[in-house]
Amino acid sequence: MPGSPLKIAADRADSASNGAWGLFGRLFPWLVITYMAWFAVYFAFERLHGDSSFFLVRVLGDGKFHIVSGRWVIVLIQWPAVLGWWLGLPLKAILLLWSLASSATLLGAFLFVTRTLRDTNAGIAAVSVHFVGLAHALFCPVFEFYFGAMLVVVFVATFHSQRIIGLSRLLLLSILFILVISSHFMGLVVMLMVLVLERIWTDRRAMGWLLALLALHLCIRLGSLSAYESDAFSAVFMRLQQVGVTWLFLPGRLLAMAIHGATAYPDTLAIALLTAAILIFRRDTHGLAVFLSGLLVLYIVLGLYFPDGTHMVYREILDYPVPVWIVVVLWRRVMVREWHTGPVLVVLCGCFIFRIVQPLQISEAYAERVSWMKDRIAAAHARNIHRGMVLDVPAFQPCDKGQVLQGLDPLQALLISAAEGSDPPVVLVPATADDDVEGFAGRWARDLEARGYRWPEQRNGRYFHLPEGPFTLLR
Repeated sequence: MPGSPLKIAADRADSASNGAWGLFGRLFPWLVITYMAWFAVYFAFERLHGDSSFFLVRVLGDGKFHIVSGRWVIVLIQWPAVLGWWLGLPLKAILLLWSLASSATLLGAFLFVTRTLRDTNAGIAAVSVHFVGLAHALFCPVFEFYFGAMLVVVFVATFHSQRIIGLSRLLLLSILFILVISSHFMGLVVMLMVLVLERIWTDRRAMGWLLALLALHLCIRLGSLSAYESDAFSAVFMRLQQVGVTWLFLPGRLLAMAIHGATAYPDTLAIALLTAAILIFRRDTHGLAVFLSGLLVLYIVLGLYFPDGTHMVYREILDYPVPVWIVVVLWRRVMVREWHTGPVLVVLCGCFIFRIVQPLQISEAYAERVSWMKDRIAAAHARNIHRGMVLDVPAFQPCDKGQVLQGLDPLQALLISAAEGSDPPVVLVPATADDDVEGFAGRWARDLEARGYRWPEQRNGRYFHLPEGPFTLLR
């Protein structure tokens, strides 16, 4: 009965519960942002793994953005290092800024959707895509869709907001759309799935404009594919012709992928199950159909492109669109009901705790690897060696039993040496017992070029005064 003591007490209990969840919902994103910023600072040297050191070395060569394959979102990765270069900051400070680029972008995206657009749930989604499904990839935080995923959240929040209207809204949506679909082919796939999820056809003007931008983008990109992108498409079409799609659904394959998903991505699996369960409970036919269809599309595309299930940095980067898609559906189809906020926050908090523990566990291997490189740099200094051929390079096994980490990354070692004040820095490259000193430099340069890497072109650059002369064997 309205106004009864029981009804009043129940309303007060609901209000208190919503208030508590609302407070936690406001605090949770800041916990994530703070932790990820700490992680970036603490593991700055370790996060120079793989492509991270390659891009930073290129940027430090002349203080300019290094854009590859038309992936303009890479500006968000490189701007702190470019700014540091022009300000003349020491290299160690630039390494910290480089590592903090992802956290800075996350902070900007979070503040925009929560303060400008006043969309609290969008803020939760933005911080969630920053950690769900990631461990090894956090040590190579330069993959383009990592930044594109945050922009997907900003795009959707802007699309539904009434706080930005007219030409400003159209311009912002256009920029975000281009940045996301050009960030990676999987970014394009996820964006198209998001448009279906949001029923873009209900806004014909926006749909027509975005389709025009998509067509323009495809015309430009398909006419200028890099060798890497051409090889990727060729691999997909080759497997389609040779084995087709059905092999992806063989019992053995499905079982192997299910085990891999449960062990490597339990957080992603938990969110997916929660999302599917609530969509079924609410009889959200459209949301459930699009959600499952999106997962199916991603499973097929990723399986055809890179069927290897060995867990490693590259595997996580390729799989990353899956947790992004799951988080977006959770945000847009589940968190629209206030009474779902509590269970969602509990699950996301559990996922965040898992993504604190696991990266810290595997960080031991990355830290040992950096420590070993520093030891070799010190050994080179002790022998007055500036260009060293290193024998017996060890491999470091992360505790999750994924792919082993080769001990010596020449570009990463170069950055570590330069950041520690070596002038000229020590150049260390792995070698085998069959290598001889004579002619080694030429062979190593050709090997780097074949893999798409190269040393800084300016021997007397601001941060690298590269040594000359022959290589010396360093045991």
